[in-house]
Formats: sequence, C-alpha cells, structure tokens
Amino acid sequence: IYNSLAEDPYTYPWKAEAIRRGYQAIAAIPFARGTQYAGALTLCATETGFFDDQIVSLLEEMAHDLTFALRVREDDERRNRAEAELNRTNMELAAAYEQLSAQEEELRANYDELKYREDALRQSEEKYRRIVETANEGIWALDKDFSISFINREFAEFLGYSENELIGKKI
Repeated sequence: IYNSLAEDPYTYPWKAEAIRRGYQAIAAIPFARGTQYAGALTLCATETGFFDDQIVSLLEEMAHDLTFALRVREDDERRNRAEAELNRTNMELAAAYEQLSAQEEELRANYDELKYREDALRQSEEKYRRIVETANEGIWALDKDFSISFINREFAEFLGYSENELIGKKI
C-alpha cells in the first residue's frame, strides 16, 4: 500500500509515470499465492491516503475470496484430470476383464474337451483290458529289447507261470 506516491521512496522506479497519470496512491494486493493463478490486484487512486484501513480490509477480503475461488478451480481441474485418468484406467481394466473372461471361457471349453477325451480313453482302455484279460487266446507284447512287457493270464497259465513271473523276461 502506497498512500502517498510523492513522499514514498520505494515508488521511485515508477513514481513519475504514476503521478503523470494523476495517481497519488496505489494498492497492490496479492492473491492466490502458491497456485498457478498467483497474481496481484493493483488499484490506483487520485487521492493521497485513499487506501484507509477499511478499504484495505475490504481489498484483502476480496483477495481472500478470489484466492479461494481460484484454489477451488485448481482443485476442480486436478479432480477432473484424476477422474479422466480413473475413467481411462477403468476402460483398460474393463477391456482386460473381457479378455480374461474370453480366455477363461476358452480354457473351460478346452478342459471340458480334455475331460471328455480322458473319460472316453478310460472307457476304451477298460473295454480292451476286459477283452484281453478274458480272451481264450494267448496275448502278449514285447518291448524293443524283446522282453515281455505284457502277457494275459491265459497265455501265462498255458506256459505254466504267473503273469508277474513273465513280465520283464527276455525271449
């Protein structure tokens, strides 16, 4: 607050121009310090001593209100950016969820197919085991070293041994 430009030594750099324009007093009230909107409300008066305590108090209250409004705006802008980021992240998560759901569905289908084939294989093995085990003919299998890897009971009894005695024997 400079209530007498002509007498105040701190106004030297711009005093002459202000007096030439007819100003005798100047008030610069800062607002929104610490925000991106920081500034100063500058008022000029043609009367010396114009900025009394009451006017200064009103100007400071106005600066306080302006600061509050600008901080609210800054907070709104931050909130809007955060909401936009959250929306983008939610969209990415939704897309990832859809992808995972599709993969889960595919895995379930693959599992169901494998389960069906496993059951079919087990039934087929049981069927052929019964056929081989109950056949009246001798059935046997040899591995690459010509050792007995399988022999049915009918053939083992025909040879005079148990199945366990013959498994692993070379021919």
